[in-house]
Amino acid sequence: MLNDMLYAVERSFLTPDELGRDYRRVCRVAGLHPTREGYGLIHARNTQGERYTLMTSDVEYVRTLAGAPGAVLEGLKLSAGKFPRYRRGWPDEWLK
Repeated sequence: MLNDMLYAVERSFLTPDELGRDYRRVCRVAGLHPTREGYGLIHARNTQGERYTLMTSDVEYVRTLAGAPGAVLEGLKLSAGKFPRYRRGWPDEWLK
């Protein structure tokens, strides 16, 4: 588990609606089981600048964050405990 404080940089959604036919492939690359609801992702950095993607099945929680002004998301400090799944790097790095 991550022990460092994480700072949100961006958010995205790994859902069937967002990705269409690519949904199952991206889930496989991310190490996630495809679900009907999908996943909410937070792209974050720790205090050393390392990139992490935090994943939650609570898509609505991430949608709530997405509705916040940009400055709020950029300054948001995240506890890794809120997101039961995480992976080093950001999705664009996994698909290379």
